[in-house]
Amino acid sequence: MVLGLPIALFGLLTRTKGLCGFYIGLVFSLWTAAERLDGELHDRLEGIDLVVRGIIVGLPRDSPSSNRFRFRIQHTTGDPFNGDVLLSCYRCDQRFVPGDIWRASVRLNSPRGTVNPDLFDYESWLFTKDIMATGYIRDVDTMVRLGRHPVIAVHHRVRQRIRETLTTTIKDESLAGLLIALAIGDSTAISATQWQTLSKTGTNHLFVISGLHIGLVGSLVYKVLGLLPLPIVARSTSTLLLIGLYAALAGWGLPVQRAFVMAAVVVVARSLRRNVSATTMYCSALFAVLLIEPFAVLSIGFWLSFAAVFSLMYAFSCRRPLINGVLTSAIHTQWAVYLGMLPWMLYLLYQLSWSSFLVNIVAIPWIGIFVIPLLLMAMIVGFAMPAVGSIGIALCGKLLALIWVGIEWAAGFDLVFYRSPPTELLFAFAIVGVLVVLSPKGLLPKWPGFICLLPLFSEVPQIQSRLQVSFIDVGQGLSVLVKSASETLLYDTGIAVCQQCCRV
Repeated sequence: MVLGLPIALFGLLTRTKGLCGFYIGLVFSLWTAAERLDGELHDRLEGIDLVVRGIIVGLPRDSPSSNRFRFRIQHTTGDPFNGDVLLSCYRCDQRFVPGDIWRASVRLNSPRGTVNPDLFDYESWLFTKDIMATGYIRDVDTMVRLGRHPVIAVHHRVRQRIRETLTTTIKDESLAGLLIALAIGDSTAISATQWQTLSKTGTNHLFVISGLHIGLVGSLVYKVLGLLPLPIVARSTSTLLLIGLYAALAGWGLPVQRAFVMAAVVVVARSLRRNVSATTMYCSALFAVLLIEPFAVLSIGFWLSFAAVFSLMYAFSCRRPLINGVLTSAIHTQWAVYLGMLPWMLYLLYQLSWSSFLVNIVAIPWIGIFVIPLLLMAMIVGFAMPAVGSIGIALCGKLLALIWVGIEWAAGFDLVFYRSPPTELLFAFAIVGVLVVLSPKGLLPKWPGFICLLPLFSEVPQIQSRLQVSFIDVGQGLSVLVKSASETLLYDTGIAVCQQCCRV
């Protein structure tokens, strides 16, 4: 395939540039995949003790029984192996800090995960994160700290300090976990119950730093710098620099990278003072994201974020700006996002929160206007004046507690629609319906679009002509799902009803 690259590059200047661009992208993706697969742990190194030396390059995840962190191996005794691995240390007394250099005895395994359909693909997640192996510290007593790198993972050291400050300032662990997610993009401290609450109200995106937060910070910085006598180039450069610092503070993960690239494209287009269309900026951001990480398409967040932006672009294209007030604009915006994301939520996540439309109208401005700006200022001030920063963080906790009460109240109604994965035909049919409903007024009638959406909410049960038995891995055992032509039997539904049968 590489032999065809010269022809494809020449074809970019002709009418076949679309096909040639696809070919070049395909070659680039295959080359990236081959590089990563070649760098994975070799089979002969699996399950044996290895003495390695490397640097902690990620934010450690601490729990009462273990520590987990990303470790960049630079030297291995015996067989050479270099690359990033995900290490766990059980019952460790050491404090792991990003940038620290350690020598330790480890035992590694090649990246692998379960292959159960419609469940989280752990191996694919490791692949997109460019992690070559997983493993654990074999002998804690033989670990030796060799020093600290002055540059590598310095932003993760700042994130760790902020996390520790928030944990000690906010005594309520549940609120502390939410504030940590808002501040540095680390959502590991959010409990499973809280995630369920967020899922029922469709507010998960508020506590995962992504396009909403990067866009909010970028627009705020751009407007504040506009009050200063700065030329447009200096204003745009300063905005990009500050957005980049915030993105680094958020961990620089794939969602943050996508949001930063999209914001950067908009800022650069403004600085050039060119009349660049929204479609051009959108495609440029999409191209840049895939150039940085071609396998971002394996992430659900990639599709959800770009689908949300496209929904807003399409809904407000060829329309006059709304002048009826902030509330009307917020309602129109949320309606466009809610309707545009409806097929994607049911196709990728198999659920849809009926209450998310109303909850987000209140939660997005509350967190975006009050909580996040105050939290960022408290963190900045806290480095110079810790006492003042602690007061600001405590105030953020109180503001967040107010909106969290409302989110929990809305989640209590359990207004969620669940369904099995729809077919690609139903999904495509629903996308057409969304395009029709969100089309400019007077272009097309709206009722055919709503009809196209109806099949997503109606499931025809498949008649089983024979007995079907499915074994479901639930993490701490197995559930058995038995289907016949007339009945469905689920055995072992969890701890609360352990060793019981229930008919559904």
